[in-house]
Amino acid sequence: MASSHLQRAIENPTLELKVVSASGLSHVDATDEMDVYAVVSINDDKKQAAKTPIDYDGGPNPTWNHTIKLTVNEEAAREGLLTLKVELFSYWLKGKDDLYLGDVDISVHELFDSTPLPPFANGNVNKMKSLTFPIKVTEGGGTNAKIILHRLVNPFIHTRIKPPRLN
Repeated sequence: MASSHLQRAIENPTLELKVVSASGLSHVDATDEMDVYAVVSINDDKKQAAKTPIDYDGGPNPTWNHTIKLTVNEEAAREGLLTLKVELFSYWLKGKDDLYLGDVDISVHELFDSTPLPPFANGNVNKMKSLTFPIKVTEGGGTNAKIILHRLVNPFIHTRIKPPRLN
């Protein structure tokens, strides 16, 4: 019999994504300089949010290539109840609120249905399809903003021992 810890790990596998980059970002600012980072969460749960490093040099086209891991409830994901939220911010001065640039909501269920993992990819991003999503931007922001992600591991594929074949 599986331990309760193992059972929870099976029921709540880890979703592993690489937040690659964003492009076409803009905001209304006198300097028009942006130091952009992304915050990724499931169903807007801030307790389990992951943040990319700040890209100080990319401006409106930041690049992170940052791997994040989030725990997901498999049953809720299969039922279409989970949403991956990616929010983009521009770092502001210490003690000030960072500038919100926009966000995108992605159904976890649709994410896996639309991008089956290629056989033998083994986490190799070069063998995986890039996922590009339009970003809902704040008023005054660019209309062609987008973000690129790579899904690294399908958390819903469990290793199972095959029963022996009977002759």
